Amino acid sequence: MKIADLTAFERDVWNAFPRGRDVASPPAGDENAEKGRSWGPDRTVRAEVIRKLLLSSHPADGEVAALRLAGVRISGQLDLRFAAVPYALRFWGCYFERAPLLYAMAVRQLNFSECYLPALDAATIRVDGVLRITGSRIPGEVRLGGAHISGAFFLDNAHLGRESSDDLERKPILQLNHATINDDVSGPHLVAHGTVRLAGATVAGAVNLDEAELSEPGRTALDAENLKVGSNLSASRLRTSGAVNLRGRRSPDTSISSRLACPTPTGWHCGLAVARSASSGCTTRHPSRAQ
Repeated sequence: MKIADLTAFERDVWNAFPRGRDVASPPAGDENAEKGRSWGPDRTVRAEVIRKLLLSSHPADGEVAALRLAGVRISGQLDLRFAAVPYALRFWGCYFERAPLLYAMAVRQLNFSECYLPALDAATIRVDGVLRITGSRIPGEVRLGGAHISGAFFLDNAHLGRESSDDLERKPILQLNHATINDDVSGPHLVAHGTVRLAGATVAGAVNLDEAELSEPGRTALDAENLKVGSNLSASRLRTSGAVNLRGRRSPDTSISSRLACPTPTGWHCGLAVARSASSGCTTRHPSRAQ
């Protein structure tokens, strides 16, 4: 791709990257990213342009390069599988036309805040800093199995999956199995329709699922079998519809004040509270058993 092929907006993004400057569309922050399909060329960047930029450009002298986009539509599919990207990437309030492919990518820092992504394929990704999907809506699978995150993983206020699904064979909506996080996993107010899978993951800091809503009726809502937590596991006022599996979990301190919840046409009805479990114990209950 030649520089002459870029649109005026893409040229702004290209020129801002070597100096780490922000590029925001004029209405950024005023619109929900889910409406991004209708955004025009004045706020659209092709995924192939971003790929070319990250893999071929260099920092300006004396500057720290970074990609910082706000209120932008990413058209096409961003394919950075196996790529080494020594820069921080920040997408805020952006709309992704297709799910990013980040399998086995290495990146300095990755931030999807208040974004819309159809799904996220980032299994075995290596992040040297923080990974964020804070406040984002992702109806498809978030694949982070085997990931290595040197900083924290933030998914507070994220909304994963679809509320209604007839797919009886669907995979976990959040796959963090066998991942290694060298800091915290922070997910207060997370909403997940589908299994949240933390089985075999290692978290050096704390896991926070306070006031989260996890729903997978008739199946497992939270699979944390053999989860290793260096600090504490907190799930104050967690609401679940489905089983909770903490078998084999290791944590110095556990504070779970959770409730099994059965979704009804009029909302959530809380049933029997999930009991606190010993560090080597298991809490597995089903909402149909709540009294």
